[in-house]
Amino acid sequence: MIVDFLPELGRILGPQPAVAELGPAEAQNRFSRLFREFVGATTGPERPLVLFLDDLQWIDSASRDLMRVVLSNWSSSGLLVVGAFRNNEVGPDHPLMELIQDISSSGTSVTRIRLEPLGQESLDTFVADALRGDAEHGAPLASLIARKTGGNPFFVTQFMRSLAERDLLVPDRSSGVWAYDLDGIEKQPSTPNVVDLLAGRIERLPDAACEALKMAACLGNRFDERTLTIVSGGDRQHVREALRVALAEGFLLRGDEVGDANAGTPEGEGPSTYRFLHDRVQQAAYVLIPRSERAKVHVGIGRSLFAELSDAECRERASELIDYLRPGLHLVEESDEARTFFDLALAAGQKARGETAYAEALEYFRVGAQLSPSEAWDSEYRATFDLHLVIAECEYLSGHFDEGFLTLDDLARRAMTPIDRARVQILRAAQYETMSAYADAVEALRQGLAPLGIDFPERDSLESAVEREIDASQAELGERDIGELIELPALDDAAVKMCMRLLAFAWAPSYLLADVGMISWIPAKMVRLSLAHGNTEESALGYVVHGFTLGTRRGDYETGYEFGLLGVALNESLEDLRLRGKVHELFGCFVKQWRAPLADCIASQRTAFNAGLESGDFAYGSYGGFVETWYATLTRERLDGLEADYEPVMEFLRSIKNDAFLSAERLMLNWSLALRGRTDSPLSLDGVGFSEEDYLAGFGRAPFFRVFYDIIRLHLHVTMGRYDEAVRVAAAAEEVVHSVSGTIWPMLLCFYRAMAIAGSTARGTTVPGPHRGALSRDGARLSEWAVNCPENFAHADLLVQAEVARLETRDQEAADLYAAALDAARIRGFPGDIALANERYGRYWLERGQSRIGAFFLGEAADAYQSWGAQPAAERLRDEVAARSPTAGTASRDVSPAFDLLTPKLDLASPSDSLDFQWAMRAAGALASEIELDDLLRTLTKTLIESAGAERGGLFLGRGEDTTLRVWWDTHTGEVSLRAEPLDPSAEVPHSILRYVDRTSSRFVLDDAMEDPAFVNDPYVLSHRPRSVACLPVLHQGELLGAVYLENGLDRGVFTGGRLRLLETLTAHAAIAIRNSQLFGEIAQLEERLRAENVYLQEAIQLQHGFEDIIGESPALMGVLEQVEQVAGTDSTVLILGETGTGKELVARAIHRLSPRGERPLVTVNCGAISPGLVESE
Repeated sequence: MIVDFLPELGRILGPQPAVAELGPAEAQNRFSRLFREFVGATTGPERPLVLFLDDLQWIDSASRDLMRVVLSNWSSSGLLVVGAFRNNEVGPDHPLMELIQDISSSGTSVTRIRLEPLGQESLDTFVADALRGDAEHGAPLASLIARKTGGNPFFVTQFMRSLAERDLLVPDRSSGVWAYDLDGIEKQPSTPNVVDLLAGRIERLPDAACEALKMAACLGNRFDERTLTIVSGGDRQHVREALRVALAEGFLLRGDEVGDANAGTPEGEGPSTYRFLHDRVQQAAYVLIPRSERAKVHVGIGRSLFAELSDAECRERASELIDYLRPGLHLVEESDEARTFFDLALAAGQKARGETAYAEALEYFRVGAQLSPSEAWDSEYRATFDLHLVIAECEYLSGHFDEGFLTLDDLARRAMTPIDRARVQILRAAQYETMSAYADAVEALRQGLAPLGIDFPERDSLESAVEREIDASQAELGERDIGELIELPALDDAAVKMCMRLLAFAWAPSYLLADVGMISWIPAKMVRLSLAHGNTEESALGYVVHGFTLGTRRGDYETGYEFGLLGVALNESLEDLRLRGKVHELFGCFVKQWRAPLADCIASQRTAFNAGLESGDFAYGSYGGFVETWYATLTRERLDGLEADYEPVMEFLRSIKNDAFLSAERLMLNWSLALRGRTDSPLSLDGVGFSEEDYLAGFGRAPFFRVFYDIIRLHLHVTMGRYDEAVRVAAAAEEVVHSVSGTIWPMLLCFYRAMAIAGSTARGTTVPGPHRGALSRDGARLSEWAVNCPENFAHADLLVQAEVARLETRDQEAADLYAAALDAARIRGFPGDIALANERYGRYWLERGQSRIGAFFLGEAADAYQSWGAQPAAERLRDEVAARSPTAGTASRDVSPAFDLLTPKLDLASPSDSLDFQWAMRAAGALASEIELDDLLRTLTKTLIESAGAERGGLFLGRGEDTTLRVWWDTHTGEVSLRAEPLDPSAEVPHSILRYVDRTSSRFVLDDAMEDPAFVNDPYVLSHRPRSVACLPVLHQGELLGAVYLENGLDRGVFTGGRLRLLETLTAHAAIAIRNSQLFGEIAQLEERLRAENVYLQEAIQLQHGFEDIIGESPALMGVLEQVEQVAGTDSTVLILGETGTGKELVARAIHRLSPRGERPLVTVNCGAISPGLVESE
């Protein structure tokens, strides 16, 4: 494209490949961008470039547009553009003034220099120097010249030349100065302007030179000798002699004097190109042609050139020939000649259109229309329709909207086929869309589709029509895989192709109108047309937006994602640059984030931005850059640098004057600046070139732009802990969120609104009625999204669930959910939400009275915010932690033992270790609660499976030959088995690694066992092919109790430093728990042994005496015991006598124990407690 614009460059670069065909607006955008990049690439401090642009008062629209793109926001050194124009011909409303203002307001430095007429003092000096005399000699002439010329420098020089030609200014050879006849000069007729003066000078030339200059004036400011010879109808030598005279008199400059690359001719024949000294000289020569003869002269020039030039030269110089002919077109009457010039006009118009010079192309096409015969609409309908359609297009692209609509109205009346009527309506819709009249654009497209047999549904039946269309598309898909649709045949039905174009065009304005029904119906209809007739370029767009419909309307995000992938693949397979930006932008904005990580969505938007620049589709290029900024703000590890990284997007939006999205992009960047504390306040977006008041004044009533402002403010308030105000902001956002359905913004509203509602409600209290339903709905939607894409939404879903559990005092469940949310946010890379989850977890502990643990997690939140770059939020939490620290320092009862045990083991300033700490604290508590060894081993195994990152592993207890395998697990098979068996000498366990740990009592780690020379031939490694391996000793007070073995067969380097520190902490607690369990077992065994021995002794005594309750050896007691033994075996009644306290009951029990009834109960009765009357009655 640059070579076509600068043919001389082609001699250096050689032939260039053809560029992709684009629509007219896209082609213009592409050329402007490429030319700007070309200038930037070829200039610099070491290779400066100065461009001088003269006579800018005549600048055409294409040149203005190109200058606007190239020079706006220009900051690189090495380029100086000098422009000159006549200020007396450029008023305040002149387009040049608007161009200069645009360039200046964009930030490019513009310096204005006004060249005033020469003052009398300067003129005195100039005249004195010209006369080679002193000031006194030249003063009278200088005063006279000032009166006659007004001090205009060019007028002054030409006036003095005319004086010399008339011998009124002559050299005085005796004095060496020029003498002048002041009286004679005074008597000369007055010339009101320099043109009249120059015309008089030209008339005094020889006739041949005068005629040559008049004919040259018709050719333009520059001309060549050959062309002048042709149009003059004379001999080239005579023409050359006439030009020599004009050169000598100063009316012309040779081409080599003005840097013309084609100045010379072979064999030293002299210059072949010339230019007029000044445009006023050309004007003066032209006015010498009588006005009545000018049209005839121009037609004669055109005819002469057409007769002499070859067909190829005529096509090459078509625009030049038409320019010569244009003033005399009304004299062209002969039909064959008119047809010839008609073809030339079309060729000139097409060339200008291809160079994106639409205003110039419009003029050439209008010449063609003027040359068309009156019966052209009847005799040559197709060519005439196409010509007037391209005229309407150029009117639209040149900004002449009113004229464009009039032309389109005429075309609509004359269109003879449905396809032609559709072409008219597409162009009409494009104009409406440019004017932001989206409803009118949709209506124009509806009118274009109706003659082709497709009617938009009526408004009252739209919803049912959408459902029928979706169901029909699913039915027609049948059992085919969605990916197979890329193999559909190419669509070759012209009418259906036109329908696809119209439908594709209608989707964007329908979306901007928030017409939920139409944005669902349109893609479903496009999919059905593709299924029935085959694929075309617009099918890719239809598949992508149908994926959006299936996700947002039916919750079938998986199928929607498959359709989106199909659309992207089809666009790539068709190598369709024209729609690439649209396809990738819509896929990444509406489909991809519901099934793929946001980092992948960033890649899609970057592709859209670059494709938009390359294809000239600046609208979707703008959208791509804008949407990428959303995703980057949410997922970027650090906020600093975001503004610099996305300044190219800002510069691009400024260069294309897309003020709406420029303001929205500035809003996005100020979001990150507010988080960093770089705006007027942490809750304000004002500052750095952005004003909330101005934004709302411009876009407050536009839902699409208002929603970004409201949800960003919601996020800022949640981040700063201003939950009550955040709830109010969320209510405003709810009113406009429909305008961005399908994007990430509804999810952000659900998440941060739920956090605001929960944050403003104390634990154990009921959420106020108006917000209870919102919290429930938000939680349900987040859960649905999390199921479809846990990478993006699991952490938000878990955190909201944790808040609900907190409110309902399901404390253990809440703690588990908070920890899971933290883990998910960390793994998926949402730094701001990591901080938020830490803060909410800390407040949960504070509400439960655990002040030190709560303060710890608030500190973790502060560190996370600090790491992200959100300084105000970090300072807010640090101040709160500092205020709580005296209380926390005395509340030792609030801190679990696990907290104190784990704190030295982990780097709690690290966000990842903070999450490991939370997990380890729970794990340590779980291990400490188990006493039985088997239960302990089950808990330890479950903990390792959840967190170690291992696929297989085992726990071994003992040392040396006494080592036993107690637990082995395999996540692939699901096997978790408790064992108590000695090591198998086979390769089923890693003997060499276990021996190393047994010998050294230190950990063993391999990043990749398959590549480690020392283990590559190990029997276990050869058999099981592990990659990452770790074996950690289980140590208790320096004593080796056993080892934990872990392996991962998929990835290398799984067991990193942080994970190993975590595992060592875990094994330390496991060692304590194992030792405690072992001690508990030993104590239990001792207790059992003592119990058994006690039973044995009691039985021995019973067997020997049966008097285990009576202790004594006196003769009297021994006599009583002998009597007891004698009587116990009989059935006799025994009366035992003795005073109180002598052991009568003990003797009675001894008799019972030794009696045949000894295994049966002994019933004792306290007779003292029975009334006498009762005994007597018995």
